[in-house]
Amino acid sequence: MSGKGKFGGFMQALESIESIDNTESPQPISEAQKTGSMHQPNRNDPYSQSILHQGRSRIKSLEAEIEKYKDLVDNGRLEQDIKITQIDRPPLVMRSEHYWSTPRFKEIKESIRRKGLHEPITVRPSPDKKGRYLLVKGDTRLTSHEHLREETGDDQWDTIRARIEVIDDRMSILKMVVENRDRADVSAYDQACFFTQVLNSICDGDRASAMELLDIDKATMSRSVTISKLPRNVMDTFVSLFEAGGRSLY
Repeated sequence: MSGKGKFGGFMQALESIESIDNTESPQPISEAQKTGSMHQPNRNDPYSQSILHQGRSRIKSLEAEIEKYKDLVDNGRLEQDIKITQIDRPPLVMRSEHYWSTPRFKEIKESIRRKGLHEPITVRPSPDKKGRYLLVKGDTRLTSHEHLREETGDDQWDTIRARIEVIDDRMSILKMVVENRDRADVSAYDQACFFTQVLNSICDGDRASAMELLDIDKATMSRSVTISKLPRNVMDTFVSLFEAGGRSLY
């Protein structure tokens, strides 16, 4: 059973429970009801008891099914196709707009166009907007879909395969760092700016907390703050000269 089908069953289960909870049990139509003389339904008659028993059994079955899907979501094992217009980016992202014009991004986008997506992106339900998601991992893959939809007009790029996880802001940042920190196509400048944003926005300027969250040492934190204050063009020139000598900033 596909992730999409599972999620559809999960939503149907929720709707079914609401329907059962909000609907009175069916009662047999008595002769008095047929003639317009209404009386209080008798819930003790065999027919009513049978209907109530069936309803309660159905609720228990649906509750068990919902718990199963909650477990899938909680453990990041539920996947489905999500419209790219339903996915928002978090305030903190690792890559800057500069990256989307690089040859490396164009290479990845072309690979996705020809071969499709090999690895789902990761999202989490938005805490503020019902029915929307926040991106956790896969900014390049999502941006590729957005560009391909705009460039081709093909609706196959309207949706993207996504793994849904229920996590908080701090865990979302940690996952983003783990995915991107050692990638060669993440520039030292973008990484430094991201680390500094985490320091200021998430950790309220507390360097010890930021270092623990990002799993970096004091020297890396200090260097990131310094680098983030430089204009990008100055930093790009500096990095080029630095790496030409066979050295790395990190």
